[in-house]
Amino acid sequence: MKKLFFPLLFFCGALHAQQITPSVINATGGSAVLNNVTVEWNVGESIVSTMQAANGVSITNGQLQPAATTVGINENTIPDVVLFPVPTRDELNIVSSDPFFGFHIYDSTGRLVISEKSIFTNKTITLATLSAGIYEVILFNQQEQPIFKRTISKVN
Repeated sequence: MKKLFFPLLFFCGALHAQQITPSVINATGGSAVLNNVTVEWNVGESIVSTMQAANGVSITNGQLQPAATTVGINENTIPDVVLFPVPTRDELNIVSSDPFFGFHIYDSTGRLVISEKSIFTNKTITLATLSAGIYEVILFNQQEQPIFKRTISKVN
């Protein structure tokens, strides 16, 4: 009797363990259903949609990356600014029709790597000490408010 009971118990437990209910458990967010289409969202997931056919087959489509949102500055308050060459090796030239009062250069981690304050319309910046990568160049006005932002790349 013991030989029959344990395999039967194991088999029943295994059947129960294989049940899968398709759902997304959100820590925060929400969901909406319209015409048999379910849309669910949560922190870090910009859009996930699930469509279910009459035969019970579900198709889920989504992306697991946060939505990109630009917060902060109007990037074009100086209309005529030229940065060259991009990509650059050792020097970056900035030519502006209007004066700017300084600049900051940030690396891809957000660390300030070069900064200078003065009145400029033309400026050549030496980048030889920086490693290859992506950098943000921000020009600012006399009140140190950002007035121009551009992403550049430095190559070796």
